[in-house]
Amino acid sequence: MSLAALRLELTIHKGRGLVAKDSSVVRKSTSDPYVEVHYADSLKTASSGATKVIGKTIVVLKSLDPQWEFSVKHKLKCTEAEHVRTAYKSGLDPPAFVLQIFDWDKVRF
Repeated sequence: MSLAALRLELTIHKGRGLVAKDSSVVRKSTSDPYVEVHYADSLKTASSGATKVIGKTIVVLKSLDPQWEFSVKHKLKCTEAEHVRTAYKSGLDPPAFVLQIFDWDKVRF
């Protein structure tokens, strides 16, 4: 049994054909998208919304095809790393990364 931690790097390169959330009568509708990267200790936890934000891209203004080239590194604890190694073989619920895309001015206060 290995108890070494895992270091993961997730890279978000770009989005294509996103839905326009900023409508305009005068010009073409666009969005101001950004992505939040979440980590959950299991798929079940992720689907319930109980996740931890581990990274966020920049906001790309007025784009439906944003380019981010954003990387986030995440280190799993030894017990989490071992869970990843054995989850699929044993039928356990594996950890999950969840990407959520938002429109910046639709979530501002």
